Amino acid sequence: MPYITGHITDSHNNPVENATIALPSAGLFALSNDTGFFEIPDVPPGIQRFNVVHRSFQKFVADLMIVQDMEVTIDLDNN
Repeated sequence: MPYITGHITDSHNNPVENATIALPSAGLFALSNDTGFFEIPDVPPGIQRFNVVHRSFQKFVADLMIVQDMEVTIDLDNN
């Protein structure tokens, strides 16, 4: 099954620690580390809703088509 890895950053390209990255329909989630890195293994192929939440930023939501391993970078906007 595919992996999703990536980094969560703010609008100044600084890493965002402790963001929750969730794929609710697959029941999968991860937390970003101190460098903003996260990894979600065993993601089912197909369209997955991708949510990123952090108390200091606006929620990010996107639908991703998962067909193989992916690397993404998400830039969050401040609230």
